[in-house]
Amino acid sequence: MSEKFQSTPSSLWTSVAANYEENSYLKKDGKYPANSFRNKLILDYFDKEKPSGNILDAGCGTGLMSRLLQEKGFNV
Repeated sequence: MSEKFQSTPSSLWTSVAANYEENSYLKKDGKYPANSFRNKLILDYFDKEKPSGNILDAGCGTGLMSRLLQEKGFNV
């Protein structure tokens, strides 16, 4: 028999998002170093080039890059 899940995809994501961000982007336990390296490349670019206009973060994730760019004064 199949088991019915009481959760929606969004509630499942909400339950793991904080842990995912810590492990995937903030180097907790040394996991997923490519994600934190990619973030550094992007942030370094924006620091150096200072582009103007709006930024669309069309990724799938926790929104960390959007928050970091907003903290730097960009319109995300």
